[in-house]
Amino acid sequence: SVTITVTLTAPSSQPVTVDFATRDGTATEGHDYVGVSGSLTFQPNEISKVVLVEINDNLCCETNKTFTIALSNATNASIGSHLPSAVTILDDDTCP
Repeated sequence: SVTITVTLTAPSSQPVTVDFATRDGTATEGHDYVGVSGSLTFQPNEISKVVLVEINDNLCCETNKTFTIALSNATNASIGSHLPSAVTILDDDTCP
């Protein structure tokens, strides 16, 4: 699995919520990784949360693959110029 940390730029005195979702790049949901989506809630003065994404070991010899995690619908905060964060799945299989 991979751990993705979502961090606020500054603590808030109010609860902050933000939606997240994985999106295919060169990696395919269901084949290369298990897609996730949901909401994160930061309590007052809390600045980071983690999202876990399971990586599938397909035992195939192939190139490294990528997917992104995007944030949306923030409350009591703004996402600003956030770009979806890319995650690279490194191929660890031995090619014949």
